[in-house]
Amino acid sequence: MPFQSTRAKLVLSAEVESRLKMLAHSRTEPAQRVERAQILLAYAAGESINAMARRLGTNRPKIERCVNKALQIGPLAALEDLPGRGKPALLPLG
Repeated sequence: MPFQSTRAKLVLSAEVESRLKMLAHSRTEPAQRVERAQILLAYAAGESINAMARRLGTNRPKIERCVNKALQIGPLAALEDLPGRGKPALLPLG
């Protein structure tokens, strides 16, 4: 019996799916956004995380972080980097 994932399915609306497809084939967007769009489209289509990692030449944790972020905050928001840790930058006065 094959492994059954307990992670929720990613359901994309037609509008979001078309936007992700456009990004996944873009040659002008940053490579990181293109890769994330490809990951989300493949996951929504039912491709396994192992298969995605092999096809995209990346690792499982990176794909799992992207998918988890999309499930939590939405697929289009997951394309962007979240704010990092540390002290916020202060503008000099004067």
